Amino acid sequence: MNKSLTSRLIVTLLISALIYMVAIAGALIEFGIKKAKDNALIQQEKLVTTVRASASIAAYVENEEIAEEVGSSLLLHPEILAVKITSNESFNYVKQRDIGLGDINWEQSGYQYILLSPVNNLSTGSISIILNEELLNQNAIDVVEAQIKLLVFQTIILLIVMLIAIKKVVGTPLKRVAAQLAIIRPGEETKLTLDEQHQNDEIGLVTSSVNQFVESATSAIHTERALREKISLMEKHYRNVLEKAQIGFFVLNEKTELLKGNDVLFESLERHLLLSKEDILGQCLFDSFLKDSTLGNKLAKKAKLTQEPISQEFVIEPILGEPVWIQLLISAYQDSTTLEWYYEGVIYNVTDRVIKEQQALNLAQLDTLTGLKNRLGCADFLLKSKPGSEDKVLAVMVLDLDGFKTVNDTFGHAAGDEVLCIIAQRLKNQVRQNKDLVSRLGGDEFAVLISCDQKSTNLVEYIAQKLIDTVSKPIVLKQGAMVNVGVSIGIAFDVTGEFDVCLSLADEAMYQVKKDGKNGYRLYRAS
Repeated sequence: MNKSLTSRLIVTLLISALIYMVAIAGALIEFGIKKAKDNALIQQEKLVTTVRASASIAAYVENEEIAEEVGSSLLLHPEILAVKITSNESFNYVKQRDIGLGDINWEQSGYQYILLSPVNNLSTGSISIILNEELLNQNAIDVVEAQIKLLVFQTIILLIVMLIAIKKVVGTPLKRVAAQLAIIRPGEETKLTLDEQHQNDEIGLVTSSVNQFVESATSAIHTERALREKISLMEKHYRNVLEKAQIGFFVLNEKTELLKGNDVLFESLERHLLLSKEDILGQCLFDSFLKDSTLGNKLAKKAKLTQEPISQEFVIEPILGEPVWIQLLISAYQDSTTLEWYYEGVIYNVTDRVIKEQQALNLAQLDTLTGLKNRLGCADFLLKSKPGSEDKVLAVMVLDLDGFKTVNDTFGHAAGDEVLCIIAQRLKNQVRQNKDLVSRLGGDEFAVLISCDQKSTNLVEYIAQKLIDTVSKPIVLKQGAMVNVGVSIGIAFDVTGEFDVCLSLADEAMYQVKKDGKNGYRLYRAS
C-alpha cells in the first residue's frame, strides 16, 4: 500500500524516538543506579560527619549514653540498618534495627570510619555502619524510573511538537502540491498555487520548478499538436496531389518485395495487369509489371549504392489495351534502429507525354510538303540503324534532281511542289518500307538509305539505276503540261556512324555525277 511522504516521515521519527528512548533508558539504568548509590554513600558520609565528634567523645570516654544518642540519631535514617562504635580499648557499642539481621559481619558488610581523640587528635576508635542495600537499590531504581518517565514525557512532547510542525510546515503544503499535481493534465494551462509563506523555501522552489516544467511541457505539447496537425494536413495534401496526379507510391524491403502502396498503385496494376492488391503484396514489385524484373532490381541497387534517387522510364504491356509508359523514381534508405534497407518510390503514367514527345519528334523530323522524313529524321534513322554485325552496312544515297529549276521557273512554285511530291512517292515505291528510308534533305535534294550487306555494291547500283529510271519518267502536271526531270545520285557506305560525314561523302560523289553529265550515279571511293 502506498504511504504519503508525511506518514513515512512520522514513522521514521517514531522509530528514531523509540530507539533514542531505549538507548537512553539503558544508559540511565546502567549509570543511574550507580550514581544513586554513590549519592547515598556521600549522604552517609555527611551523616557520619555530623555525628563524628559525638562518636569520638563516646569512644574516648567510653560513654554508652553518648554512643546511644549517636546511634539513635543515625538510625533515624532508613538507609542505615546498624551502627557500631568501638574504642581502641574495650568499649563496644552496637545499635541496630529490629528486623532480624542476625549476626553481622562488620568487616565485610560495614563501612568503617576512624574516630579521632578530642584531646590529641589521635585515633581513639571507629564507627561502623551497615547500610540498607535493598532500600538503596530500590531508591536508585525509583530515581531511574522517574528519570525515564521524564525522558518519555519529554520525548512524547517533543514528538508531538515535531509532528505538528512537520504536518504544518511540510505535510500540508506537500499534500496540497500533490493534490494539485494529480489533477494537472498535459496540455492544460493549470498551474500550482503557492502560499506567500513558502515563496522562499523548498516548497516554493518545488512549486516554481513544477510550474515552469508544466509551462514548458504545455508549450511543447501545443507545438507538437500544431506540427502534427500541420503534418497531417501536408500528408493529406500530398496524398490528394498524388491521387489527383495519378502517382503510385510504394515501399519495398531489401528484396524489393512490396510492403505498402497507395490506392493509385493498386488500382493501376489491377486496371492494366488484372492484379489485385493481395496478389502483389509481399511479392517482388518489379515482377508484376516489368518483362525483365532485373532492370528494376538493378535500378534499386544503384539507388542504394549512390544514395541518390534514380529515375528511369519503362514500358508496360497491358493485358488489354495499348502499351503504357511509366516513369519509375526510386530511392534507398536504412532504418537507424534495425539497420535494414528499404526502398521507396513513385510510379506515374507518362504515356501521354511520351506520345506527345514522339509526335513532336515525328513532326520535327517530317517534311510537310512530301510527307517524307526531313534531314533530322534521316540523321535519326542512320543513328538507330547501326548494323548488328560486321557484314551489315548502310548505303547512303544523295539525290539531286536535274532540270527541276527549269520546271519551277517555267510553270511556277505550285508545279514545282507537285513535281517534288510525285518524285517522293516514286522513290518510296522503289525501297523496302520496313528497312530502308527515303527523305527530303531540302529543295530538290533527296536522300535514300539502304540497309544491305557490306559487299553488295551490285544491289546498291541496281537500286540506284531503278531510282534514276523511275524519276526520269514523264510527269503530267495538274494543269495539263508534261515535264521531265532527271536525277544525279552519289553513293557512300556508312563506316563511321556519323551522319554529316557520310552525307558529305555521298554528296561529293553526286557532284562528280553532275560534272560527268548528270542523270547517273556514282559510288564514293577514297582517292
